Parts: sequence; C-alpha cells; structure tokens
Amino acid sequence: YARGFAIGAAFFAIVVGALALSGQLVLGEGGAASAGFAGVLGSFVVLAGWAIQGAAEEVVARGWLMNVVSARSRVWIGVFGSVTFFAFMHGLNPGIGPLALINLALFALFASLYALREGSLWGVCAFHSAWNWMQGNVFGLSVSGGGESGPTLFRFGLSGSALWTGGAFGPEGGLMVTLLLL
Repeated sequence: YARGFAIGAAFFAIVVGALALSGQLVLGEGGAASAGFAGVLGSFVVLAGWAIQGAAEEVVARGWLMNVVSARSRVWIGVFGSVTFFAFMHGLNPGIGPLALINLALFALFASLYALREGSLWGVCAFHSAWNWMQGNVFGLSVSGGGESGPTLFRFGLSGSALWTGGAFGPEGGLMVTLLLL
C-alpha cells in the first residue's frame, strides 16, 4: 500500500512539475496553505475520504468486474470491460471532453495492468487515492471536473491551453496526463 501511495503521489507530482515547467501552472490566490494549520490538518483529514473513494472504485472496476469477466472469458476482455466501465462511470462529470475520456481509459488500463502485475488491489487502491489527494488537496486543482475538494496545502491554478491543462476538468483532461500515462 505504501509503495502504491508513493508511486501515485510521484506520478501526479510529475504532472504538476511538467505543467509548472511549461508555464501552465500558477500559484493561485492564497498561495501555500492559506487556511493555516486548519487547512493543513483538513487536507490530511480529507485523505481518509480519498482512501475510501479510490479503493471503492478500484474494488468495483478491478477487483470485481475485471476478475469476474476475466474468469468467464479472457483476461484482456476483463481488462477491456474494466476500462470501459471506469471511463463510462466518469463520463457525466462536469467539464468532461474527448481527451478526458481517453485519459480516464488510459488510467483504467494502467490501473488494470498494475493490479494484474501486483496480483493485488492494495497498490492500485493507494495509487488512485494518492493521485486524487495530491491533485485536489495538496495542489488545489480540480479532480475529474469536480472543482475544489476542500482544504488544500497549496492553491495552484491552470493557465494556458486547455488541451494541455485539461481546462475545467483539471489536469486529468489534458495532454500532460496523456503523455504520463502512455
């Protein structure tokens, strides 16, 4: 679990670093931990929610659906079903666009392969939770089009082409995430 969490956090930090280096990430109003100690503490409290949310999605998409379909047919059909279900599940999120759907499918493919490689859901559950927490409550960016997700350590904004930044959907809808997942 710890390894999965660290990998998920590092992956999203790479996205933020690439956006910063390309000039498409700006420090937003309030800057670092504008809510003080309560904001810092609050961002860690919210982590428990992300741990439940990320694990729930992984248990349904990879732990149940992928495995049931794979057991009744072939593994690649189970993976395809899991990828399709995961992208569809997020398909009505605010700000969704074609690239965001592609990235959701790429994330689901990555998560499926990660779970198969590990032979366990622990790492991918932690990866998913860390990814969402880093995005929303460490960097203050929109998570899958959901807007702000509570207290945050830093408040960054996206500036530049929506093709690269993901626009209203957040970084998950942009080319930086596409490149990382590929």
